[in-house]
Amino acid sequence: MGEQSRDREPAGPGAQQGRNKPTTLTARFAALTQPRGRASAQEWQELPDRLCQALVQILPVEGAAISVYLGADISVPVGTSTPDAATAEALQFTLCEGPCLSSYISRRPVVITDIGSPIRNPWPSYTAQFRRRTSYRAVAAYPLLVDGAARGSFSLYRHTPGSPGHIRDVAALGEVITTHLLDAEIFAAQEGLPTHPWIDAPATRLRRQVWRAQGMVMRANHLTPTQALDLLRAHAFTAEQLLDVLADNIAEGRVPVPTLNPNH
Repeated sequence: MGEQSRDREPAGPGAQQGRNKPTTLTARFAALTQPRGRASAQEWQELPDRLCQALVQILPVEGAAISVYLGADISVPVGTSTPDAATAEALQFTLCEGPCLSSYISRRPVVITDIGSPIRNPWPSYTAQFRRRTSYRAVAAYPLLVDGAARGSFSLYRHTPGSPGHIRDVAALGEVITTHLLDAEIFAAQEGLPTHPWIDAPATRLRRQVWRAQGMVMRANHLTPTQALDLLRAHAFTAEQLLDVLADNIAEGRVPVPTLNPNH
């Protein structure tokens, strides 16, 4: 597996330049994402996507995504740069495994420089589907911290094996992202469904359908929220579908509500 949460310090004559790099990279990112005047509700809604586009612009990556977490394994995608990046995030939510979830739980960067490496991988299901469903071959995830607590993560994707940059350099961008998300009150709601303008953005629409489908499964099977979500994930895995897509089909009545086998 690729490097996880580690990177070597630059050595030799370029060491000082390497130590100065985080400030330069952070300054460039901050300049690209600086709000211009009073932001409208639509601009707040589009903010996470703009942050993802800026990440792609300044780093050697082809995709980026930002998620906030409402619970241990309940993530909400608030911004993506490409459809493939959205798929990569949705796969982790569907399978409940992957670098973003690991980064969120550990509050540390997780960098996989070659997702196809034959070295043992802790996310076999995610790895297999990531390679099959997206064009990416490397992934890195970094936590978004508020007062030391992880409230979200941002992920970066490359078409070819490799790193998005020095771990410390890239992780420093998380502070800028977190500041923007706090200003937009994206982290404000932690109980139940968020109520901010960004929740109506395209990146979050399908994820909202999961909560609807979850409620339908709870009522049909007399399950707890966790049990209902587990049942939905099991059906999505069996059907080889993203959980978001399955939930949308259930919520809109295109497929029946999953029920437990009474013999089990």
